[in-house]
Amino acid sequence: MGNEELAPENTSPCDVKKLLIVFLVIAGMVAIVVFGVVELDKEVDRIYKKAENYVPEITIPSTDFNVLNVTESRLDVKWDLLIRLPSDLPGYYMCLKGDFQVFMLYKDIMEDVKQSGEIRFGSRFILPDCRKWTKPNMNYTCDEATLRFEPGSQRKAISFGKQPTCRYVR
Repeated sequence: MGNEELAPENTSPCDVKKLLIVFLVIAGMVAIVVFGVVELDKEVDRIYKKAENYVPEITIPSTDFNVLNVTESRLDVKWDLLIRLPSDLPGYYMCLKGDFQVFMLYKDIMEDVKQSGEIRFGSRFILPDCRKWTKPNMNYTCDEATLRFEPGSQRKAISFGKQPTCRYVR
């Protein structure tokens, strides 16, 4: 009687199959959870990198151009450029202190004015960058803009067509 407690219980092949199925189900569930956690981590990393590389775009809703004086070697103009900065650009991205520079290069501008009554140009912006671990400036390149001169005038032009969008250049 005392030795009956030490003897192992009989395990039938049916019991072994049940144990094996339970073990495989648990192992499968663990594998699915591990795979899901790894994929979730990859997706979070992708979202973080996308947010880290995000820089808002700038639009130019209005451009006015007035020719003040024309000589053979010089052209004096006045540009009125309305630049729309997104609300999230100043502060985190762009410092409000520092220089704001706009570059517009144009060759033979008066020939285009006389021939077609309009000028097309591209522009670039350099804004002070206040983010840590970045270059001190943010460079933007803008879509081509078109200025059309008023009928009968070669002195005053306004923006025409689609508003240019300026994108951050890495």
